Amino acid sequence: MNSDNATIGTLYTDTIKSADGEMNLIRKKDDGTISLGQNSIDMDNTNDVISSSGGILTLGDHDNHLTRVRGILSAQDNATVDGTLGVTGATTLNDDLTVAGTTALDNTTVNGWLSVRDNATFQDTLTATGLATLNGGADVNGNLDVRDNTTLTGTLGVTGATTITNDLTVTGTTTLNATSIAGVLSVRDNATIGDSLDVGGSTALSGTLNVTGLSTLSSVVITDNATIQGNLNVTGSILSNQLSSTDGNSMVRRETDGSIHLGTNSMVFYDSTSAQGAGWDVMTSSVGKIQIGNSPSDVTTFIGSVNVPDPVGPDNAANKRYVDRIATSSAAMAAVLDTKRPAEGTNSNVSISTAGSDVSSAIGVNYSGALFANSQEMDKSFPIDFSLGIASSNSLTMGKASFGISW
Repeated sequence: MNSDNATIGTLYTDTIKSADGEMNLIRKKDDGTISLGQNSIDMDNTNDVISSSGGILTLGDHDNHLTRVRGILSAQDNATVDGTLGVTGATTLNDDLTVAGTTALDNTTVNGWLSVRDNATFQDTLTATGLATLNGGADVNGNLDVRDNTTLTGTLGVTGATTITNDLTVTGTTTLNATSIAGVLSVRDNATIGDSLDVGGSTALSGTLNVTGLSTLSSVVITDNATIQGNLNVTGSILSNQLSSTDGNSMVRRETDGSIHLGTNSMVFYDSTSAQGAGWDVMTSSVGKIQIGNSPSDVTTFIGSVNVPDPVGPDNAANKRYVDRIATSSAAMAAVLDTKRPAEGTNSNVSISTAGSDVSSAIGVNYSGALFANSQEMDKSFPIDFSLGIASSNSLTMGKASFGISW
């Protein structure tokens, strides 16, 4: 039958060909599969399967063609996407996802294991709500922000600076090559430092510090007791207000007035800049008594001048000024004591004399008298004479009395 148009109710046939009879348009295969086209698309109505007789099924023939799957797209074997695969909804992969090239993932949730065999680059935030296990190395070029607990069963190697704003708790051995701690370092158990410990600021130790080897301390402030059972070698200065012996008695201490005390009942030293020193370095005794030397065989040598005050007691030492004054005063007083007899024919004589030097001067008052000098009963060459004299010089006095008989 030849007609441009034909209307048929129900058509029962196994094959529909083209008008020229050369190409199968629709045909039913022996296995019940419906084939569309000569090298066709096969449709298995029993299993709802669409396949290609050539092994490759292509949907669309232009780059701008869009293929939509309303339900679930299930690929039971390998699937190759030559272009971009865009998925607007959730994607569930029940088996491995192997990507040979670059893969950009905006928001991805992995319920099971995520295994990355090569490098992985995350340009934004990587959030893991469960356990994340990295079998190889993890290279983080930017900041690593861990907001919850982190457990490292192996070695943590950090080549750059590490900033920890909260507590760092280490239950095992920790080896730190060069570590800078800007805040407080709290060690609750023993800490072993195999090399130098450099502390730039203050260090507070509330317990015992045991050092078995050499310790070099450039500046140490100890607010409580410190016990050193061995030798303490200090090449620099020790800053302390008191140094005591092991029995608690003070050996050296500094009082609030600036004085330095040696011993418990001690020698006291005042600096020349203090009010007590007033330009002199002063050494005194807390009990007012100082003894130099402990044995009669001890020798005390002074280098330079020694200033000694004027003596006030019989056992006091005398200075040169005092000795010279006493000597010259004595000589001057001896010179002014005049005990010569009265002139012949007289019975009395009073005289006042002075004498002096560049150190001392003296004045003397003398009286002399004679008895029986003009007696007719006695030879005038046999009179009795006497004299009294007193002299004064530099608050010193000297007296002289004499009695004589001439014949």
